Parts: sequence; structure tokens; C-alpha cells
Amino acid sequence: MTFIVDENLPWRLAQWLSRSGRTAFHVSELGLLGEADEVVWRKAASLSATIVTRDGDFIALAQRSSGVKVVRLLVGNCSTAVLIARVEALWPDIEARLAASETIFEIG
Repeated sequence: MTFIVDENLPWRLAQWLSRSGRTAFHVSELGLLGEADEVVWRKAASLSATIVTRDGDFIALAQRSSGVKVVRLLVGNCSTAVLIARVEALWPDIEARLAASETIFEIG
């Protein structure tokens, strides 16, 4: 499974995902920093990637389009270490929901 981590999340989250055996890219690694959500969406579709974001706009985009899964993290402002620890705790549920073919969901 491939993931694109949106710019509103730290690049270290993509690194954590990669170190955990997943294919993951931060938007900055793909040259997409500052690009419109639609551009990130098209890249995710081309990679068959799931977008990991805090941005509610991707939920709205997913409701209008298909082909990309979106995981919206409902985690407030915190340090990168705290964010990654929270995502690590949530990850079994995230993977289960993706495996169950959920395409759009919010978790926090």
C-alpha cells in the first residue's frame, strides 16, 4: 500500500510509515509542496496511493471523485513525536479500515 502524506503533516510521518514497511512519500518529496489539493489528488490516483491528511478539503474532494482513499487525522496541534506516537497507536485501526475497503474516513 502506498501513502502520500499531505503538507499539513510532518515529513517525518512519511519516514515513519516507510520505516514501518510501507511505501510513503511526503508531498515535498514529490515536488507537490504548495500545490492545489486537486494536483495532489491526481498524483495519488496515478500512484494508487492513499492520502493521509488533516485537511477536510480532501474529504469533500473524495465525496465528488473516486479512485483515491483518504485518511483524515483528527489530531490537533502537537509535536511531531506526539503526532507519530498517536498515529502509531491508531495504525492497526487505520489498516483494518483500509483493508475493509473504506475509502474515506476520519480518525483521531
